[in-house]
Amino acid sequence: MKRTITLIVVLLFLGVLLLPNYSHSQCYSDVCFNKGLDYAMRGLVEQAREQFSKTLQYDRYFKAADEGLRVIRDFRAGKLSKEALKNFFRGVYYFNRQRFQRAVESFTKAIELSPQYYMSYYNRGVVNSIEKNYELAIRDFTESIKRNPDHAESYYNRAVMLTFKGETEKALKDYESAIKLNPSLYRAHYNMGMIYFREGDYPNAIKEFTSVINVKPDYTMAYIKRGTAYQRLGKMLRACDDYREACKRGKCTSYEAAATRGLCKSK
Repeated sequence: MKRTITLIVVLLFLGVLLLPNYSHSQCYSDVCFNKGLDYAMRGLVEQAREQFSKTLQYDRYFKAADEGLRVIRDFRAGKLSKEALKNFFRGVYYFNRQRFQRAVESFTKAIELSPQYYMSYYNRGVVNSIEKNYELAIRDFTESIKRNPDHAESYYNRAVMLTFKGETEKALKDYESAIKLNPSLYRAHYNMGMIYFREGDYPNAIKEFTSVINVKPDYTMAYIKRGTAYQRLGKMLRACDDYREACKRGKCTSYEAAATRGLCKSK
């Protein structure tokens, strides 16, 4: 099911699966979601809504179900036609089965039927990014942004594609836009930190990795990367503090390497 979530909300993590309450009919989260997907592909909107809602009762972090409900709300608000909705969910279906060309065809059909609906461009962009069609992905994310300038994930994913292409200045601007729209998007801070780190701009890298830690204090790699940036600046006390923190969280390679070289002393 991680594939499902990657498609609709790129790189968000799957939450803890909640076991069903036996006072309800039996339907684990992935089963409920797939039932809802089947209904949605046939245009049975109310039945799909019920299954997606039930999915979230068992796993409130199941982002694909949450996004499915959003598409249904958009349909009811007149933002896409029923045929476009059916093709949209066919795209999700084919993506989940790694039939990427068919997924692209389905999202393209949804776009033809309801050309103003941003999520069809967004999802097609995700498929193109997985297929490493970076130019096509950037084009799709750009079209998504034109239709919904408040969609943080479109900026974020366009920034990722621009980073792959080496267009780091444009990527940094998109990451900043994503963060303004969604301050909890720690992944954008982390990727910005990595750009600055590779460019040797360690003070700005440290600033971004610190932002990651402020938003998500259990993200161990941010401590390691911030520690490495501090080390490059010759600030070993701070570097060692970060390496120790990462070691407490199960990643001790950096701390052990520094300790072996006598750069970090045990406390």
